[in-house]
Amino acid sequence: MGLTSTATQPDSATPPTKRRAWIWLTSVAALLALIGAVFGVFTVANSAIPNTQWTAPGTAAVSLEPGTYMVWQKTRSTVSAGPLSVTQNEKRSVKAEDVSVIGSAGPVSTERAYGSNSSESASWGGTNYTGVARFDVTNPGDYAITVAGSDADQVAVSASTLEVMKRLIPTALLMLVALLLAGFTGFRELAAYRVRTKNQAPKSPPASVGRSACDPYRAADYRWFDGQNWTGHTSNYRQP
Repeated sequence: MGLTSTATQPDSATPPTKRRAWIWLTSVAALLALIGAVFGVFTVANSAIPNTQWTAPGTAAVSLEPGTYMVWQKTRSTVSAGPLSVTQNEKRSVKAEDVSVIGSAGPVSTERAYGSNSSESASWGGTNYTGVARFDVTNPGDYAITVAGSDADQVAVSASTLEVMKRLIPTALLMLVALLLAGFTGFRELAAYRVRTKNQAPKSPPASVGRSACDPYRAADYRWFDGQNWTGHTSNYRQP
C-alpha cells in the first residue's frame, strides 16, 4: 500500500497575525534589554563616581538621595606624562571619628567602614580611595559633610558599593525578564517552524520510475518511491 504525497498544511499552524505579534514581542524584549543595559551604565556612573571631592580639614555641601553613602580618602594616585607615570601611595590617616554629617533634620550617625585587617576601596580616574565612614540617608536634601584632619587629605563622598549593587537590582531584573521573553519567543518560533516543516507535503522525486530517496517522513534514512507514490518500504541505506 503506497503512501501518497498529498499531505496538507494542518489548520493548527500558527496564524500569520499571531506570528507577527510574537516577532514584535521579541523586538520589544531586545529593546528592553538594551534600555536596561544603558540604564545600568548610567546608574553605576551616577552612583559610584564621587559626587563631591574636597580637601580635609573642610566641609562640603552635598545634595543626596535616600541610600547608603561612603566617605572616602584618597590613598593612591597615578600621574602620567607621556611614557612616564608616577604612582604615589598614602596611608589612610582620616578616622571615622573625624567625619560628621548634618542634614536638615540634624546630625546623621556614621559608622566605621574599615577594620583592623580589612577595608573597602574604590578607584576613579587612576586614583584609589579607601573607605573611612559610611552613613545612611533617609530623607533627600542637602547635607553638610565635615572631615577633620591636619594633613590636607583628599576626601570624597559617593554611594557605597553595596548601595550601587542595590540600585542595579531593578536593571538586572528588567534585563532578565527581557532575555527570558526573547528566549521563550525564539523557542516558540523554532518549535512552530519545525511543526510547519514536518507537516508540509513531501515533494516527490523528479522521476517517473521507482527509486530510493531520502525519507520525507523522517521515519528512516531512505524510502522507496514507486514513480507515483511513496511506499512503506524503508531502509537505512540507499537502494539502487
